[in-house]
Amino acid sequence: MSWGMQWDDGQVVGVLLDLNQRTMSFTLDGSYAKPMGLAFENISFIGGVMPALTSNPGFTGKLNFGSAPFKHALPSGALAVQEAVKERQHVLSLPQSRDELEWSPVDD
Repeated sequence: MSWGMQWDDGQVVGVLLDLNQRTMSFTLDGSYAKPMGLAFENISFIGGVMPALTSNPGFTGKLNFGSAPFKHALPSGALAVQEAVKERQHVLSLPQSRDELEWSPVDD
């Protein structure tokens, strides 16, 4: 396996999605050390993001999107999915201006 590794019962696999840098990284027990770390880059996020899990039959585990404390600290500036959703809901609930705004997409 050139990237990633198998994990054992009781280990924690973390997922970090950076929407600004357009990357996805994985940790094992809080470590980004190879062969974990950056897995995907230059991701195009079109229409949002939906957390998902694929597993083999018989898999058991817990998914924590932020409703409970994380076993390992998040990187500086990162938000749990639950917090990011709350932040987005707050922004959407703010009063909207009726003024027309001009805007242009930013080219990378």
